[in-house]
Amino acid sequence: LEEGRPIPAEDAYPVEGHAFELVLPYTYENERGADRVHLTAPELAWGALPNTMVGVKLPFGPVDPGFGTTDWGFAGPQLFGFYNFNTEAPWLPALALRTDVSLPLGDLAGDDVRAGLTGVATRSWGRARAHVNVTAGIGPDPDAGATLHPIPDWSGSIALDRSFLRRGVLVAAELA
Repeated sequence: LEEGRPIPAEDAYPVEGHAFELVLPYTYENERGADRVHLTAPELAWGALPNTMVGVKLPFGPVDPGFGTTDWGFAGPQLFGFYNFNTEAPWLPALALRTDVSLPLGDLAGDDVRAGLTGVATRSWGRARAHVNVTAGIGPDPDAGATLHPIPDWSGSIALDRSFLRRGVLVAAELA
């Protein structure tokens, strides 16, 4: 599991050492009384060192307030680092720390630099796994000008996943 794919929770394991991973997600939001947003946030991650991943995410998309105008633009590049402290042991879950920094670059970005710090724990039982994620945002309020993909003030989630059919199908449930 990775942050936002397919659910907001992620697991405590980075991309393996010296490997690259390119992710091209798409999200559509259409809440009652709010703007319609089409968001793609291409992400490139690199396993820079053992148990360490660094990367960049480039949120981009149109925001349609529904009045015949559409704003297109970037929502501020996000740089991230992820470190896994340990693999699971019989008495200890896998533990990781993720840091994100959102830069105020782009038409739909916020006005200031914003950071996030996420603690991640993963515990496995055969093909089933449980994940706990807790995030704290650092910096100005994420609503201060940010239109797309802001780092939240805080968030927390608990997720369970189970793979079926030779790890080809993943079923996940989350409480966030």
